[in-house]
Amino acid sequence: SDAARVSIAVVGEEAGRPVSVDGRATVVLGPESEATVDVDAVPAAPGDFLELEISSDLGGTSTVQVPVLDGTLPEYADLVPDAEG
Repeated sequence: SDAARVSIAVVGEEAGRPVSVDGRATVVLGPESEATVDVDAVPAAPGDFLELEISSDLGGTSTVQVPVLDGTLPEYADLVPDAEG
């Protein structure tokens, strides 16, 4: 029920700007949302999985695996940044 600050980072890398989440709220991350998480470099090839560390000031830290996309599939093409960033 308390507000939290959540950080997401590639395992072994420094986390970027935390995302504020109000108590009992949901925050959608993505290019068309107010909140985004930027990753400078992805140390995995498309099709592989990348380990991300999710931390909050209230709940500790968890590690999750997420797929690495390259834009080949049309449904994900808008989620992949262009070569210029």
